[in-house]
Amino acid sequence: MKTRIDSYVSDIIGKVKEEYPFPEIIDETEHAIDFLASALQELASDRGRLLDIGCGALDKTIVFQRMGYACFGCDDFRDPWHARKENLDPVLKFAKEAGVQVYAQDDHYTIPWEPESFDVVTLVNVVEHVHESPREILNFAGRYLRTGGLLLVAMPNSVNLRKRLSVLRGQSNYTPVRGFYENEGEWRGHVREFTAEETRQVVEWTGFETVQTKTGHTMARRRLGNPLMLGIFKGICVVFPSFRDSLLVAARKPEGWAPREPDPEEMEKSLTASWVGHGS
Repeated sequence: MKTRIDSYVSDIIGKVKEEYPFPEIIDETEHAIDFLASALQELASDRGRLLDIGCGALDKTIVFQRMGYACFGCDDFRDPWHARKENLDPVLKFAKEAGVQVYAQDDHYTIPWEPESFDVVTLVNVVEHVHESPREILNFAGRYLRTGGLLLVAMPNSVNLRKRLSVLRGQSNYTPVRGFYENEGEWRGHVREFTAEETRQVVEWTGFETVQTKTGHTMARRRLGNPLMLGIFKGICVVFPSFRDSLLVAARKPEGWAPREPDPEEMEKSLTASWVGHGS
């Protein structure tokens, strides 16, 4: 039986889906949106201003807006799907009608809103796509988050059960190689996925104070159509939560937070440890 929070969020997702220009996208993302929205309900129930960095198709951002948050989204919109005007224009129009303010970035870390003006900043399925250190995008999030504000970082779990089984069968745990091979120009897919513990570490290394780390099922119900297989999968994940397909880390920005600079000594230690670990 659904909780009151889940029912409330599910009703909003359903209404957005009825109006959204591409409902098939929400078919894919509704469980992920529910996972995030429940965390927002628990940790940021006062609503306030929410910045969605890497807002993409704006499906989740519009749901958050309907939940009562004043939502702002930014993205460079250079993914192949967004590059087609017949896709992006209807989504931007719908978001504007919903009251979401959207900014298309010329570079990754420039937006027109005031620093430290947001109560919540979200990085959803973004960090695993960046080619540079996650430190930079986390610093960016911190600059725009008010002191005491909530940071949510969510992405696929790099050690979920499906990927573990793939490796045991001699298959790759990366995204399918054909898409990477056929790609033209900059690769916009996953560069490096993280575990829940690694995500917590990089968030804390950037000076935030973790308040919640959890895993969840945002893809399994869609990809495992067989109810028996889904039941077995979820049963295993009750015993081993780290096997779930997705992760979320929530953190607060403390008083006196400052952007994190690179640490050459830690870099050297890490390189030394990696060489030792490989026996070279």
